[in-house]
Amino acid sequence: MKYRQLADTELTVSEIGVPLRPLATNDYGHVTEQDTINVLSRAFDMGFTYFDTADSYTEGYGERILAKALGRNRHDIVISTKAGYDFYRPEIDPEERGRSQRWTPGFIQYACEQSLRRLDTDYLDLLQLHHPGPDQIEDDELFGLLDDLVVEGKIRYYGVALDDEPESEEAGEGAIDVRSVSSLQTEFSLLRQQPGRNLILRAQDAATAILAYDPSMSGALEKPPDEQSADPAQHFRREVYGQRQYGRDALIAALREFGGDVSSWAIKFALASPVVASTLPVVTSYARLLELVEISDSSEAPREFIEAAFGVYDEELAKRQVWR
Repeated sequence: MKYRQLADTELTVSEIGVPLRPLATNDYGHVTEQDTINVLSRAFDMGFTYFDTADSYTEGYGERILAKALGRNRHDIVISTKAGYDFYRPEIDPEERGRSQRWTPGFIQYACEQSLRRLDTDYLDLLQLHHPGPDQIEDDELFGLLDDLVVEGKIRYYGVALDDEPESEEAGEGAIDVRSVSSLQTEFSLLRQQPGRNLILRAQDAATAILAYDPSMSGALEKPPDEQSADPAQHFRREVYGQRQYGRDALIAALREFGGDVSSWAIKFALASPVVASTLPVVTSYARLLELVEISDSSEAPREFIEAAFGVYDEELAKRQVWR
C-alpha cells in the first residue's frame, strides 16, 4: 500500500481508503456486523490507514462499528466523518430520517460531539460538511464554528463532501477558493470525470486535497448486474448501469488497447493526479481488499492512458450527457 499526504496537513493517508457506506448501509447489499468488523480489522492489518464514515450512515452505526473494530488502533489511523443530516429530532418523519439537512452552527457542533462519542475518541482527524450547497459555503457563522472546533481540539481539519446535484460544482469551487478547506470529497471516475477534473485543477493551486469517491461507479465499469437478483446491491447496480451502459461500452472499447482489468484502471485513473490524496472504492469483502492492495502496489497509469480516457470522455461521453 502506498501513502500520500493530505494537502498541507499533518495527515498521511493510504492512497486507497475504506468507505463505511458500503459496510454500514444496505445501499450495496447487507453486510453483517461481524463481517464488517472482519473487513475493517483486516484492512488495517493490510496497510489501509484511512477510513471514511458519516454520522448519518444508519443513524450512527457507521461510526459505532468503526470504533468497535479499530478503537484500539485509533492513533494509527485517520478517520473522517461527516455532519449535516439531521436524524436526531424525534418529530422528523421516519421516511425523511437521514435526508433532512440542518446547518445551524449549534447543530453542527452537537453533531460533532455525538460523532466523538460514537467513535469513542476525543478528536476527529477530518470533519466534512455532508452535501452542502453554495449557500452553506457562504455561511460565515458555519465556518466560524468549524474554526472554533479546530481551536478547541475537537477536530484537526475540516472539509466538504459533495453530492451529485448540479450545484455541487459551485459549492466545491467555493470550498476551495473561498474557504480553503483541507479536503473536498467528490465522485470521480472514468465515466464521471466532471466536475472532478475541474475541481482537481482548481485544487492544484490551493491547499485542498481531493478525495475521489466510488471510482468504479458502484461496479458499473466492471460487469453488468444480475437482472434477476432481488439483492438490494444488484438493484442499485442495475440503476447505475442502466444510466451509464453506453458510456461503459464506449469507454471499454476505446481503452481496450491498454489491456488489463478495468477495475484496476479505474483506481489508477482516480489516483493519477497528486492532488488526489486517496480514493474510496466500494469494499465489502476481504477479496476486494486483496485486489486493492495489489492495485496500489502496481505501477501507475501511463500518461497515454490518462489522455485517452480524457479524450473518450470529452468526445463521446460528455456530449451524450451520460451522467449529467
